[in-house]
Amino acid sequence: MPVTLAELARRFHGTVRGNPDVIIERVAALDTAGSRDITFFSDKKYLSLLTGTSAGAVIITQGDSGQFSGTALIVDNPHLTFAA
Repeated sequence: MPVTLAELARRFHGTVRGNPDVIIERVAALDTAGSRDITFFSDKKYLSLLTGTSAGAVIITQGDSGQFSGTALIVDNPHLTFAA
């Protein structure tokens, strides 16, 4: 079921950086995500995938958010949020 990034931020007590109206339809890996997918980043060994992702949004920590210039859902625990 499609949902906006703003709604996900409300559900998971996160903060949106960028466009809160992005429509999210699916979850995907950093390297396969498209414009209607959400993915997450929590391990610096995947930094090259983060910078090249086509995801509509990335779930990321505040501390790592400087590594990504796109639309993001900033939370304390990206892996846990992605799994939920």
